[in-house]
Amino acid sequence: MYSPPEDGSAGGGSYPRVIQVEHFAGMEGDLLVTCARRPSMPIFRSTDEGETWEQVSETEGLSGQPALYELPQTGGGNFSGQRPTSPGPRIQRRMEH
Repeated sequence: MYSPPEDGSAGGGSYPRVIQVEHFAGMEGDLLVTCARRPSMPIFRSTDEGETWEQVSETEGLSGQPALYELPQTGGGNFSGQRPTSPGPRIQRRMEH
């Protein structure tokens, strides 16, 4: 999924998090993973149970321990099945399928 350069020019990630998508049409069963990797938090997607990974999004300017969450049901603004995003003080890019 992610390997830092051999020359040590970039650090590794910490606080890895993974979810399996259950509610977003067209992505059911896909795995999403993120980690803290300064200065950003990348989001990777696997459509084959973790055999291969593709980076699909990245949030910048955040620090701390990331989390991924998919809203499972309709709430105040009908957010059921929305694309998962990582929380933070800034508007995050949404993943496209």
